Amino acid sequence: MTAGTGWQAVAAMSLNRVIGEGARIPWHLAEDFRIFKQRT
Repeated sequence: MTAGTGWQAVAAMSLNRVIGEGARIPWHLAEDFRIFKQRT
């Protein structure tokens, strides 16, 4: 890792700690959907 290189993270969840239940995500962005399908 290069000195001075940082990272960022975003976290989200619903009240019942679920996001993307049932192999679905609650928004429709093509790139996000492609990544979600690859990882789940």
